[in-house]
Amino acid sequence: SDVCHTYRHLVIAQSDLCGFTQLSSHKKPTEVVQFMGELFGLFDGLSDIYGVYKVETIGDAYIAGMADKPLTKEYSPINVLIFGLEMVRKTDEWARHLGVEVTCRVGVHYGECTGGVVGNQMQRYHLFGDTLTVMDTLEATSEQGRVQVSGACKTEVERQLLESPDADPEGVHFIERDVDKLRTSKGEEHDWDEVGGITYLVASKTKPLRCTGAPEYHQPPLTSSGPPAAAPARASILSRRPEPASAQTTPAPASTPAPAPASSPAPSPALAAAAAAAARTGRQRKCRCSARPYKMHGWGGNVKGALCEKLLPA
Repeated sequence: SDVCHTYRHLVIAQSDLCGFTQLSSHKKPTEVVQFMGELFGLFDGLSDIYGVYKVETIGDAYIAGMADKPLTKEYSPINVLIFGLEMVRKTDEWARHLGVEVTCRVGVHYGECTGGVVGNQMQRYHLFGDTLTVMDTLEATSEQGRVQVSGACKTEVERQLLESPDADPEGVHFIERDVDKLRTSKGEEHDWDEVGGITYLVASKTKPLRCTGAPEYHQPPLTSSGPPAAAPARASILSRRPEPASAQTTPAPASTPAPAPASSPAPSPALAAAAAAAARTGRQRKCRCSARPYKMHGWGGNVKGALCEKLLPA
């Protein structure tokens, strides 16, 4: 085919379902198809709402984005970020409805690409380029239930919001990743230069992500007898540390010997809430998905085969 376009501005998102492979291993193929149809049907509705172009689905990965014409009628980087956040939320709702432990992680990148129709039969319009390879790495190394973006994507969104502040209905902001290396759920490590430098997690001021449990997004409610919840900490990984014991208003008597764990005084409600949130955060960081992250072979420079290992027979 001679249909081919070059896009100088592309914001592209890829999602992956954490826990879906384990869920599918106990289901019939017809049930798996039904599950995927339901969830991806919700994603399709989101793509219509936010005007993003659905590139394709591969297994339980969903790829969509916005770029110059003719890919999409409008180009709005913030729409792609909110689309990614909404995929996480819809997955939460879907999983709660079914009573299953499945969450979604998303990676979003900004850059250039080439689009074209491939093949002579069952033609599809595909996107190619290093931008999609980086997007895949961002998704694979994102945290469970979170949206991870590159520095280039963050800059492009901020540029749009400087020109059109009203384009952001959620108060989107960014949290710098505070890790030495990017790691997938399988333990594979990626250097920062593979994704263009430091990456960020996306947060929403008006619609916090439910499954993150991060204190800066969602303070757990205290009991009716406790004091009001403290104001959320500034969006920083470092601010997730619990309040030090020295900050408690009622110190232990100096003459009291160190008590055994069973007789330790109860911590303040605020400290207990922070500790509980930190504990949940630690659990949420451990993805229960046994699947190998997808590699979009043929989209960038890392061509290692025609299919990812997840799609090959055992």
